Amino acid sequence: MEVSYGLLGEKESTRKIMEGIVYEVFAVMRAMGHETHWKNEQDYLDEFYGKLLSSTYEHESSMLQDLRAGKVTEIEGINGVVVREGENRSIAVPYNILVSNFVRFLQDKHRT
Repeated sequence: MEVSYGLLGEKESTRKIMEGIVYEVFAVMRAMGHETHWKNEQDYLDEFYGKLLSSTYEHESSMLQDLRAGKVTEIEGINGVVVREGENRSIAVPYNILVSNFVRFLQDKHRT
């Protein structure tokens, strides 16, 4: 979205996207047999909104910095993996597909 982390958390529209991504990541992670120290999606989201987002409010993602510099982002290694592994396991991952394609578009736009 080409904004700081904090602004993403303030808007209901972007919160829905972020939460959709999180739920998909956890579903794919579980299907792959992986665990994390968060018990579930809601525990992660509670920490994300309660601590992580506020402490990085003004930060801009490394992907945004890469886009501005005309570099290739790490989208394939982050959301792209969720998309591929979700598809391999017949898990719907529409939010990760959306954000992957959106970043690829921006990446191409900034590199031309």
